[in-house]
Amino acid sequence: MSLKKYCSFLIDGQCFVIDSLQVASVRSMGSLTPIPGSRRDISGLMNIRGDIYLVFDVGMALLGRCQSKSIDQQLILLRHEVHEYFAMSVDLVGDIIDFWEEDFQPPWQREPMEGQHIILPDLAACVSGYTVKDDILVTLLDPMKIAEMVSSEA
Repeated sequence: MSLKKYCSFLIDGQCFVIDSLQVASVRSMGSLTPIPGSRRDISGLMNIRGDIYLVFDVGMALLGRCQSKSIDQQLILLRHEVHEYFAMSVDLVGDIIDFWEEDFQPPWQREPMEGQHIILPDLAACVSGYTVKDDILVTLLDPMKIAEMVSSEA
């Protein structure tokens, strides 16, 4: 059993976490440069201390939010070991929370019935697990998978 620290954040009132060791820093949203022809969940590019970050709106991709709330959002800048110059925009960054790794249940995988195809949101493969804390559902995301998916389709 291993106790780990996770960075929590909210998107549309739902609680998500990522491994805190994958977070370089947290900051408020600044001005973005749009990228014509990019995925709709890519908010744009942002210059942070001379480095150009690709800003990805997790709420649009994971929850199907129609419009970015970029003015009020916060950025989670990922460590370069996860993906160089990649930031996730979220509604509100919360606390660092301790969980036992074993607390997370793997995502539910349903086999399609004969002749049926299951269409999942883009980020469904980026969900690593679920748990409940204080009667709140907590979803564990894998930011490395998110960054790889977005970069390959950007």
